[in-house]
Amino acid sequence: MVYGYYYKTINKGPILLDDTCPSCGSKGTLRMDVICKVSHWMYIPCWPSDKQPILECSVCQGKYKTSALPHLHPKDHELLKRTSYRFYHFAGLILLLLFAGFFTYLVISGEKEKIEKIHKEIETLDEGLVINYKLPDKQKTSMYVDSVRGDSVWVRENKMATTGQVMRINTSENYSDEPTLYLKEELHKLANEERIINIYITAAYVRKQVEQENENENIQD
Repeated sequence: MVYGYYYKTINKGPILLDDTCPSCGSKGTLRMDVICKVSHWMYIPCWPSDKQPILECSVCQGKYKTSALPHLHPKDHELLKRTSYRFYHFAGLILLLLFAGFFTYLVISGEKEKIEKIHKEIETLDEGLVINYKLPDKQKTSMYVDSVRGDSVWVRENKMATTGQVMRINTSENYSDEPTLYLKEELHKLANEERIINIYITAAYVRKQVEQENENENIQD
């Protein structure tokens, strides 16, 4: 059973020496207890509820509501007030909260690492890289890095935007012919606002890197 519940005694009260069992008639065999309903998930107690006093006979094992002996009402009410739920009956809820907290920590930590990575990539921007980012209206688009000089980055912006995959609009004909100037400070601000999705390498950037490596090898030779 995945989900269910059971009743558990959480406080064993006094023996009622002067009272008689309404079923078997035995005197001095009734005890007043407090029970509660414990909901469980895969047999792990999650949440207690429905705390109530009952009478139990040690002879016939019969269990009765205290309303069977109305004169006990003041006693059962007092016993109920003094009885608290057991902390271990909240084990499932505590585990769930711990799991949720750990999952939230992983998500926040992952987002923080992602933003830090983007900040580093902004500092090493080069011609041929593409920046995918979110517009203020939550649509997504991209910009192609045309050239970088110091803290100045010239890009050709994508004239299209989408709510789907940016790769679908990431074609050369969609990019503007006129470059737009961004300062790295502005790009860092976009990163802090979690608007930069990623920065990725294009074929043009790979060719440039290969050409630079070949040039360096020729110089060394």
